Amino acid sequence: MPVAIEPCAGVPVPRIPLSWSARLHAEDLDRALAQGMSPDATPMLRARARWLTSPTQRRVVAKGLNSSVRRGAIPQTRIALTTRVRVSPEAAGDARETLEQLARRLLSPDPPAVAGVVLARRLLTDGIGPMYSRIARPGDLRRAADHALLACGP
Repeated sequence: MPVAIEPCAGVPVPRIPLSWSARLHAEDLDRALAQGMSPDATPMLRARARWLTSPTQRRVVAKGLNSSVRRGAIPQTRIALTTRVRVSPEAAGDARETLEQLARRLLSPDPPAVAGVVLARRLLTDGIGPMYSRIARPGDLRRAADHALLACGP
């Protein structure tokens, strides 16, 4: 039978730093931010938005987009044993210009809106999304990249 442990009077209960808590709830927070919820709505959303829009994270996403464009352009002549999901060459070729524009926007000195960063990250991290899917419709990746670019703001 589980035993509940009550905090002792006068003994402080350790708290998880807000940034850690935001990382633990990243999926839910990212969904809310991508749907346009204000980062100022809660301290956890603010912490997550601050991390996502940091120059370091924006560089990571931009580098991933550029790398995906390059990997998509390499002809797959043999089957490679790897844990990396292959970029769809057709999708990457079709969306190349938009993906490059998105990468440049993420690297611009004017910080992009957090919703755009979330959507750009999702392009890279969703293994069944239009970047990697062999069954995606033509233009899906370009439309998703356009949507992320638009969400980044002017």
